Amino acid sequence: MLTLPTETDQHQAPAPNTAAAHVRNHHGFLPWELVHFSLPYRPVDAAEWTRTNGDASVTITPGAMRMPDGSIQTHIPSGKFARAALLFLCTEAKLSSSRRIEIATSYRGYLKQLGVSWQRANAVAAVHQLRALCASTITVSSLEQENSKIRVRAYRATFSSEESLFFATEDPQVLDEDKRSEIVLSEDLFESIKGSTPINMKAWRYLLEASKSPLVLDLYTWLAARLFTLKGVQRIPWKNLAEQFGSTGSEEHFRRSFKDALNAVWAVYPEANVSIVGSGQRQGFRGVMLQPSPNALDAFLP
Repeated sequence: MLTLPTETDQHQAPAPNTAAAHVRNHHGFLPWELVHFSLPYRPVDAAEWTRTNGDASVTITPGAMRMPDGSIQTHIPSGKFARAALLFLCTEAKLSSSRRIEIATSYRGYLKQLGVSWQRANAVAAVHQLRALCASTITVSSLEQENSKIRVRAYRATFSSEESLFFATEDPQVLDEDKRSEIVLSEDLFESIKGSTPINMKAWRYLLEASKSPLVLDLYTWLAARLFTLKGVQRIPWKNLAEQFGSTGSEEHFRRSFKDALNAVWAVYPEANVSIVGSGQRQGFRGVMLQPSPNALDAFLP
């Protein structure tokens, strides 16, 4: 089971309402450990992807994907479709209490499972990101001070242990509508899902469709899980946020992107008590201030 103690996020998420949690399209679920860190926003040409939060880090290492034409490809999962696939797989596993997840027998059906509007280009990209995600390995590591010694801990798990996808012979990019495709999650990931964080699926899918930025999805997920568990005010500097959310650009660019994403999040979670601190000043604290907020699961959505 993945374990991720961090400097800025150590509280457990609240338990969901049991009856509501078992209604699909109402609650989604993500392992608490995977709420802390972000996948790349766009494709990256790298051997691995690492993000840091306090003394903890998560590294995503791509695995080999055998394509319908016989070729082998490796890609780090990225963008909105990888996030949608992760939420879909974890939610289905949580609600069904099974590692074996059935994939729709058509592109249109799979996009519906993700909550994505139909476009062929969306479908091809979404299936590609699903496969990249399932082939990847996640490593969670942390540094801990024990008396006069430093302890390094690391846990590794693949996202899936098996995938069986059927593609049409006449068009290898198209899922075969006559055969059932399925993904089997790894035991380690499945164990983490048992204690996962509930996500307001309606709000998340609204942002998925309304925004082009994966940062909006990551920020909503993190704030929804974090603010309700806070016991007091928390200040997080821009540098730490950039490391956590996967920014590869300048701090100034990240600040602008973060503020835009926060405005988008407020549309579905207006109760989120988040403030930007230190704008325009050169000294003193500059970053974000979080304060306890109502549960995002109870937020009113039009």
